[in-house]
Order: sequence, then structure tokens, then C-alpha cells
Amino acid sequence: MVITEGLYDALLHGLTPAPPELGGLLGGRGGVLERMALDTGADLRKDCNVYCPDIRALNRILRMWAADGITFYGVFHTHPGAPGYERLSGADTAYIQRIMRSTAAELLYFPIVMAGKKLVPYAARQQNGQISIEKTVLTIV
Repeated sequence: MVITEGLYDALLHGLTPAPPELGGLLGGRGGVLERMALDTGADLRKDCNVYCPDIRALNRILRMWAADGITFYGVFHTHPGAPGYERLSGADTAYIQRIMRSTAAELLYFPIVMAGKKLVPYAARQQNGQISIEKTVLTIV
């Protein structure tokens, strides 16, 4: 996962303090993540302990990005900064699989942001109808 230093800093430090399960879109050009769109309409109820996106609003952003030549590269969401929260939950994995099945993209990124602490990059790959999700290497440019 190749990301600009500006976007990395914005994700890591610009969301502090961020409630768990806040999220948004990642986009860029030429395989480099350089833009995010925070999902301000996400459901942040305390009983919603998974990222609950505002799909209509995010689809509008994707259409605007496409018109500007920005490619959709994935979705980020926050987890608490405590040990043990660096892994994707079962709900996270199911959500990623739904996104992958709804797109022709072969590769998308789904980093977990532990605001102020670290970014844990995950990549989802789709090939021959099979979806794999695994941690990936983070490169900051």
C-alpha cells in the first residue's frame, strides 16, 4: 500500500480523537493513495460496534472523484488504540468481501487506523471469484 506522507499524517493524526468505527474512502492516482473522504454520515451509535457507512453519500463522492480522475482505492476505518485491535473483526471481513464482490477491482486497501498510534494496512485481492484479505506492506512517499 503506497500512501503519500500527507494522507498518512491526516489519517494518523487528523482523526484524533476518533471514535471507534469511524471511516471513509481512500483514493488517488497511479496506485498511490493521496486522498480521503471522511464518512460524516456514518452511524456512530454506541450500539453500532462496526463501521456503518452512509453508502449514498460515499457513492456521491466516488462519482465526483471519477469525474476528477481520482481512482477509488479502498476504505479505512478506526479501531481503539489498545493492543488486540490491530486485526480485522469478522464484521470487517464480511464488509470487505461485500465491497469486493460489488466492484471489478482486483485490489483494494482496507487499513485500520488506530488514531495517533498506527495505521495497520490490509489488502483485499479478487481473482477468479476468490477474495483474499491479508496484511500488506505500507510505503510512505
